[in-house]
Amino acid sequence: MNNKKSFTLIFLFSLSLLLKARQDEFPKLYQEDVDGGVITRTEFYVGDELWGLINGGADLYLEYGLDRTLLQEINYDDNIYRVEVYGMTGLEEAFGIFSINKFNCAKSDTIVKHICITPYQIQAAVGRFYFSISNQSGDRAAQKYSLHLFQNLLAKIDIENFMLPDYFEQKQFEGYRSQVKLIKGRLGLQNGFPRWEKYFAGYNNYEIVLLPIKVDEGSINIALIDFRSDEDAERFITTTEHLKIIETISHTKYVLLETNLDQAAMDKILK
Repeated sequence: MNNKKSFTLIFLFSLSLLLKARQDEFPKLYQEDVDGGVITRTEFYVGDELWGLINGGADLYLEYGLDRTLLQEINYDDNIYRVEVYGMTGLEEAFGIFSINKFNCAKSDTIVKHICITPYQIQAAVGRFYFSISNQSGDRAAQKYSLHLFQNLLAKIDIENFMLPDYFEQKQFEGYRSQVKLIKGRLGLQNGFPRWEKYFAGYNNYEIVLLPIKVDEGSINIALIDFRSDEDAERFITTTEHLKIIETISHTKYVLLETNLDQAAMDKILK
């Protein structure tokens, strides 16, 4: 083998190792990242070990597809900050967990596409990671420091955002997209939209991208449902009485509607 070919093979091998190392990177805060704070706890949880961190809730993360979880606690200015980083198996899984965990978001931010900010917590889905940073006081200083910690974590990964299915990119949904939920399996449905649990009893292998819209006049629930088998799709479509098919994407994928509004009221909301 000549020197040129040998150099090329070594270069390609080194590049593959570098890319794999980048892919396997897990964002973690170090002492230089916390600006005078003190990191008092750093622990990783793998697989079923998550039960030691969130007893009663671990199965939900495992159902979506969990790689490992990092917990860190930082003491800064007499306030304790709890940083949780859930490394999921992909973008879709991270967004899904984020979408069913976030609640009553006071505001969002332009830092990343999928983020939920309340006085006591920042949640976000970036790449394959779901982030949760919480504080004890909820005051402005604590919110600012939480955001600082989050930005330092972001600096350690490549920014990649989950993209919604094309159906929900239509202009009529523009003001509601932040409400979209991605639901995988029975536990995802129980936690994300329990009112539909009865509709999917007896089905296990499906994915739901759901847009729930609540207004004073009533509600509109629009969902893109993807079954993983022809048999499940056919059985569901031929037996459901509560959800109306408004579009067929494929023989296993449908757009379904549930609403207590008439067409005129719907058109007024989704204009």
